[in-house]
Amino acid sequence: MPTLQQLAEIYGPEQLLVLAVNFREGPRRITQYVQATGLSLPVLLDAQGEIARQWGANVFPPPS
Repeated sequence: MPTLQQLAEIYGPEQLLVLAVNFREGPRRITQYVQATGLSLPVLLDAQGEIARQWGANVFPPPS
């Protein structure tokens, strides 16, 4: 996530838009993570995993 954050900052939203998709966690946990890491990327909520299923995502980075 830090690398993606850096890329988003280097290129700016006109050239590169990075969206984080949270997989099957609630808003409270996401808020805690964002605050703890200083993440400023937009975070899409996928509490039921529906977005991941629709996009065919089946590999996720390890937790920080």
